[in-house]
Amino acid sequence: MSYPAGWSTRLTAEPVTMAGSFLLAVLAMAELTPALDTVLELLRSPLGAVLFVPLYAMWVTLLLPGVWASMLAGVLYGTWGGSALVFVGACLGAVATFLLGRHWLHDWASQRLASWPRLQAIETAVSR
Repeated sequence: MSYPAGWSTRLTAEPVTMAGSFLLAVLAMAELTPALDTVLELLRSPLGAVLFVPLYAMWVTLLLPGVWASMLAGVLYGTWGGSALVFVGACLGAVATFLLGRHWLHDWASQRLASWPRLQAIETAVSR
């Protein structure tokens, strides 16, 4: 996607990030529903920590912004525990993304790459 002169992706990413931060602040101040309380109790348990890692890996694999899930990990498990879970989840997500791109989605990616000669040249140079 091309932008007019003087524009950048920051002009679209910053308002989205600010809106998301505002929404999180409003939700934090609002009274939580019983269903959300149940989910938070589950996530705060040791089983929730075990479930959080593959959920974070899936989040990373889908290329979603990790800042929200990382902040949630910090809130639920503390700074060090949340950081450890995010690190493991991010590593597993990176491995999953690599395997998807290298093996299972390689043919699809090659077809898409054929329409971009510059990227095809880079891929050829890197593949040597």
